[in-house]
Amino acid sequence: MGKIFGVFVSILFVSTVYTTSVYAAPCTIRFVGPVLHETVKELLDQIEACPKTKARPLVIIESPGGDADAMQFAVNMLTDRVDTHIGYSVSSAAVTLALVGKKRTMAPNGRIYIHDALWKNEGSQSMTADISPEEMAQNAKDKENLLPISRAHYTDFVAKRTKLSRAEVGNMMTKTKVIMYDEALALGFVTK
Repeated sequence: MGKIFGVFVSILFVSTVYTTSVYAAPCTIRFVGPVLHETVKELLDQIEACPKTKARPLVIIESPGGDADAMQFAVNMLTDRVDTHIGYSVSSAAVTLALVGKKRTMAPNGRIYIHDALWKNEGSQSMTADISPEEMAQNAKDKENLLPISRAHYTDFVAKRTKLSRAEVGNMMTKTKVIMYDEALALGFVTK
């Protein structure tokens, strides 16, 4: 297995053991913790350190979500460069991180948590309320490889990566929803 990393802040995130048919990858990286600039950059470093083969690295994700700018950075840098697997759960910005995978799988007991994201002035904002002023200042310094994230950008990306229309994505973003494996497969959040 690859390296385990993540930043654990003000939450206790417990990883569960599960069995699933995750296919063999030349490099497997486990992403546990919030989606922040530092964790996405570390993920990129881990991917760059993977052996250079035709097979894509596999990123196993268990995350409570995080920052919308960091999420957009991950989308810009990782879409179709990796395969992704949802472990026990992904929430908020981590749902989008899971969608960057060319192949997307999910543990049979996995969960996807979607909620009404916080979009201020349709600009680049945190998708969770627990980002510190220091993290916001660091994110402001880190604008390379970023496009502004807005509800429209997010809706377009999710619609392109799933079987949902833009209207269905927009409707889904107005409420809290838990998606289990069978529904995730039917909606296109996972590819198998």
